[in-house]
Amino acid sequence: MVTVLKKTEKIIFDLSGFSTSMVFKNRISVPIKNIRSAYQNAKYLETWEGMKAPGKVIPDMLKAGTFQKNKMQYFWAVKDLKNTIIVDLINESYEQLILEVENPEECMDLINAAIGV
Repeated sequence: MVTVLKKTEKIIFDLSGFSTSMVFKNRISVPIKNIRSAYQNAKYLETWEGMKAPGKVIPDMLKAGTFQKNKMQYFWAVKDLKNTIIVDLINESYEQLILEVENPEECMDLINAAIGV
């Protein structure tokens, strides 16, 4: 699971709930000005397809790491889709962060309040 923290002008996504060998990093730090929104969309997640680059997929258990779709990069750290949020980014190497969190509503509220949505 990913922990979401607000620090001054950044949102920190702590990936310590996932093995580094799966996600290839410990945290992602994004300036608040580069976040457009945070939301849930189960249908989008269920139908999402992309290429691993590098990422790991264990069907019905795990999707983690970097994936490419339409020449854009997406970061996944997900074991359970029902607790997953989507974070849309601008001016970052990833188009979206797709993350499993303990409390989706709380994390979306934290991010959206920080960006003024």
